[in-house]
Amino acid sequence: LEKQSALGKDEGLGAFSADIVTHHDKEFWMTLPDGTRVHLNYNTKLTYPLQFTGKNREVALEGEAYFFVAKDSRHPFIVHTRCGDVKEYGTEFNVSTRYDSQSSTGAYGIRGKGVAVVLVNGSISVISKNGKEHMMKPNDMAVIGTNGNPTIKQVDTAPFISWNTGTFSFEDCPLDRLMDVIGRWYGLEIIFRSDASRKIRFTGELDRYNDIHHDLSAISTITGLRIKAEGTQVIIE
Repeated sequence: LEKQSALGKDEGLGAFSADIVTHHDKEFWMTLPDGTRVHLNYNTKLTYPLQFTGKNREVALEGEAYFFVAKDSRHPFIVHTRCGDVKEYGTEFNVSTRYDSQSSTGAYGIRGKGVAVVLVNGSISVISKNGKEHMMKPNDMAVIGTNGNPTIKQVDTAPFISWNTGTFSFEDCPLDRLMDVIGRWYGLEIIFRSDASRKIRFTGELDRYNDIHHDLSAISTITGLRIKAEGTQVIIE
């Protein structure tokens, strides 16, 4: 964990701002000056003002964070990302700036790279680079592509909030979605050698703080699949 203070204006954050940076194996909980609680995932940087001033409460994010925003109807809370902004109206939500899915039929069905925003409770909008505001409903996922245009669809929020809670409870869950959660937890790339194995279904619960090799061994035993971890990849055959 690193904390760095900076002078100068950045993304409307005011004259005095600070950075919180987590590393590859660390998470961090923090409370912002307005009472908003933020859970930072690994390899994440949050830039925030030492004191909120003006009409908006604004922060900038690189990585992934879960926000429990303190209610203040007169001062909207805005998260700036490289692809667009997230504006809240009193809520809790997850933002990841490292969404990457090349398959439209994969775990979440949204192809492309960019910023993924998942609304758990309340109301938020995503603002594209051209300034257009797109409202979201609870259980909506918005992926803002590198072109700044969002794609929004309803999803099961459990895989996205599981890193925040530390557990993932699932029922009749396909293997590709289960492995997507494991990949996101541990920062690993999941490679399926067979498309048929993607649809094997499971019911159970995972603990994020278990040894990953224990979980992979259990899945391998149940399915009969060969699963091996090699560096930053998990290969399923």
